[in-house]
Amino acid sequence: MSAYLYGVLRAADGLRPPRRGVDDHPVVRCSRGELSALVSEIGDEPVRASRRNLNAHTTVLQEVAVAVTVLPAQFGVLVPGDDLEEAVGDLLDRHAEALGAELDAMDGLLELDVRVVCPEEHLLRTIVTSDARLAQAAARLQGREGEAVYYDRIQLGEAIAGEIAARRDEMTHRLLEDLGPLSADAVVGEPAHDEMLANVAFLVERERVAEFDGLVERLAARLDPEMRVRTLGPLPPYRFVDLALQENEAWA
Repeated sequence: MSAYLYGVLRAADGLRPPRRGVDDHPVVRCSRGELSALVSEIGDEPVRASRRNLNAHTTVLQEVAVAVTVLPAQFGVLVPGDDLEEAVGDLLDRHAEALGAELDAMDGLLELDVRVVCPEEHLLRTIVTSDARLAQAAARLQGREGEAVYYDRIQLGEAIAGEIAARRDEMTHRLLEDLGPLSADAVVGEPAHDEMLANVAFLVERERVAEFDGLVERLAARLDPEMRVRTLGPLPPYRFVDLALQENEAWA
């Protein structure tokens, strides 16, 4: 048997865990000393990375995170052992110091992921029309063929790619500048697709989430109407937790 691990919190928090998790297994708390782990007792087979299970893992952590501080485990972490309480308790004992320190560091903080996207066609049109040099180059290439034109198209594409990168840097800087004062920390992520201009995770005090959301709304109102701003969260601090555990004990 194995225990499927969702995350770790303080034993003193006394929170009742969500009822169901991956593959509809019951979620229980296993405590040792000052720490508790949220787990489900399952078989020895890996949990399928289906959309339903991924959502279940995330939902368990989100329901807990809105009330208390929780350190999230990555999807699919198993703690092997026939005795659920003993196996999970040993894990907590081995890493009690690191887990306790990380809980202290994340106390009362939640992750809010802010993403800005813009339709690719609109972005390209805006870049070309706002730069006379690019607009003239694009006009010269329309309807033309041949080897020389091919290389001219490559140069134009590289110039546009450079402008897109510059606009991504500019938008990321704007998010950090406008939203940073309400956050304890921020992590810049890579764009998840071509239309994404910014992808930044902010660490925000639980009591200031509503204030942060209002600031995001005011920022969005000042952007190009074609740009969409989306906030994911509040979430447990996935992108801010950094624990070095054993090979089979992966953490977000």
